[in-house]
Amino acid sequence: MTKEATLVVPAIHCSSCADTIRRNLEPIPGVESVVVDPESKIVDLRFEESVVTEEQIREKLEEIGFFPDE
Repeated sequence: MTKEATLVVPAIHCSSCADTIRRNLEPIPGVESVVVDPESKIVDLRFEESVVTEEQIREKLEEIGFFPDE
């Protein structure tokens, strides 16, 4: 089942941050789309929940230094 999630990530400051997030999340199996808005500090995700969980995506964000709000 496809799931959508919106994460607020205060550490997003610029388009380079957005590019880093996209480059690291898009290759994850099950991730269908990643849209990052540096101005609002939001990451919109669409992913196949049977393949990858939101928690796994959050963990990957944290690995690369971007800590989403709860």
